[in-house]
Amino acid sequence: MRRRTLLSTTGALGAAALSATTAGRAAAAPSARPAGVSAPPGADGPLRVPVILFDGVEELDFAAPYEALSAAGHFTEREVRVRYVTVDGPRSVTAAYGSRVRVDHRWSLDDADLLVVPGAATRAVRNQVCGPRSGAASFPGRRPKRPARD
Repeated sequence: MRRRTLLSTTGALGAAALSATTAGRAAAAPSARPAGVSAPPGADGPLRVPVILFDGVEELDFAAPYEALSAAGHFTEREVRVRYVTVDGPRSVTAAYGSRVRVDHRWSLDDADLLVVPGAATRAVRNQVCGPRSGAASFPGRRPKRPARD
């Protein structure tokens, strides 16, 4: 249960940081932006957080961030929009313990302010998310398990 407590605390801290950022922007002079210059894309809209799902993802690894980030939206003035996505479009995803989740959205870089990739980053996951020849150093494979000591 320590993991749930950690995620709840992290969500509350993230909400506080997001709130402080929003309050800081609101406190800034309204003329901080020159006339005719618009805000960067997504800065005034909701915080868009896609959670990428893939076959074999562990249930807690995608449900807990969804819950924590969705709750963060209740503590800030800025809306937080969290949704499940896949890289290959709408489909059902079978999680590690057999749960099936229907995902209705395809992931797009243009629709993300913060990206959540849950679970261990194995070669299979890297291939699903980034493509088989991505060479993504940020997705190292799992180390082999050590043999049990007698």
